[in-house]
Amino acid sequence: MIGFFPAPYPDELVYSWLARYKERSGYVGFKDIAHELFVQPKTKRNVEFFNDLTDGVKSVLTMNVTADEIIMKHTMFPYYARFAPLEQRDKAYEMLIDFQGKVYGLLGLTKKELVKPRFLKYCPVCEREDRAKYGETFWHGIHQIPFIKFCPIHECVLYDSEIPINQYRYTSLDTAEKMAIKTAVVYQKNDIEIAYSKYVTDLFKAELDIHTETKVGDYLQYRLEGTKYYYPESNMRKMKSLVPDFQKYTEKLENNYFKEAEQIERIFNCKNWGTHETCLIAMFLKISVDDLVNINIPHEVKRNKNWISQDRKLLHRNWKRLDWKQIDEAMLPEVKKAIEEYFDREYIRPQKISVHKMERRLGLCDKTIMTKMPKCAEEIRKHMETQEEFWARELAWAVRVIKKEGKVINWTNVRALTKKRRQSITYCLPYLYKYASVEDITEIEKLI
Repeated sequence: MIGFFPAPYPDELVYSWLARYKERSGYVGFKDIAHELFVQPKTKRNVEFFNDLTDGVKSVLTMNVTADEIIMKHTMFPYYARFAPLEQRDKAYEMLIDFQGKVYGLLGLTKKELVKPRFLKYCPVCEREDRAKYGETFWHGIHQIPFIKFCPIHECVLYDSEIPINQYRYTSLDTAEKMAIKTAVVYQKNDIEIAYSKYVTDLFKAELDIHTETKVGDYLQYRLEGTKYYYPESNMRKMKSLVPDFQKYTEKLENNYFKEAEQIERIFNCKNWGTHETCLIAMFLKISVDDLVNINIPHEVKRNKNWISQDRKLLHRNWKRLDWKQIDEAMLPEVKKAIEEYFDREYIRPQKISVHKMERRLGLCDKTIMTKMPKCAEEIRKHMETQEEFWARELAWAVRVIKKEGKVINWTNVRALTKKRRQSITYCLPYLYKYASVEDITEIEKLI
């Protein structure tokens, strides 16, 4: 029988709410209270959402707070679900309404991502203010937003606790009052990190329309129109200039993995809807949080040519009626432009050209170029490389990056970027003259 149950604090995670109940309940061990709270008491704790809860707990939690408020104000759902596809977002919401918390897969997170080490975070200033206002501190949702390192309110460094967020690692309920023990306030000057913390937090706290069908990739594509990163005549992105500018904009973000052209393309092409990646692109394009929350696209987003459909079924249905000779001739300049961008990547990691990659980049179905577009196919074949040629281009890129970063050109640094063996370098030496300066080739030869 559940007795007195505390009310949730603003922005408090359900995990924190349950942990405070445990402290007040009088139970000595976690195993005893686990049977009262959870359908499966031995399951590892789901810190960002909640585990499947018993009917008794559901009744108590919703006594003064609706299930919708619990999801939107006391879990990380507004972060992970913000730009998820409608069907997956709806299904995840329905599961949470029924207090079933296993929704990570629906929201695009893989098991590999879930086991990466992450811990509940806290701000020492917020902790102090909580105790002054409420008599105790608690785990704030805004501090658990992935990738933020600064408190968005006080701009000080967030501390990691010893409580893993990863749902596969933890079996207890611990309060912030017990675990948030560091009190020193640390400030660091990093404008982009602080700006990102504030931006994504404002997005997290904004109202979420779970029924919106608009894809954020389409909106970002629309917002490119009128910028220097957009070809209006072909509705294509100028990745040659967009990528290096984006990399420069985000270069002071610590441990930033999101910087490659292919990663950025996936956001614009609606293949990835991650909130972190979307926010970085939106900040770069100077899109306000309000605009990103209330997405409005006044006209149909154009991608490449009007007769190239992203919908495979539609393209298949019109297959016989399309004038492929005309399409082949019209797309040839776009193919040449794309090939030029593949090779003109001074500090962007090289990609090996293939017909399949070109089809994907231009929004075409598989095997369309090889079977229907001979001129485009021939242009691509002229620029296809052997493995050794590609290794040479990749090696020349690695040396340029190492020099730009002011590091020593040695085997350790080259290996870290290319993941190649010394023997591979020997194989590609005859082709280096195409991509590297005489000075760089001399440095590379010393590594063998």
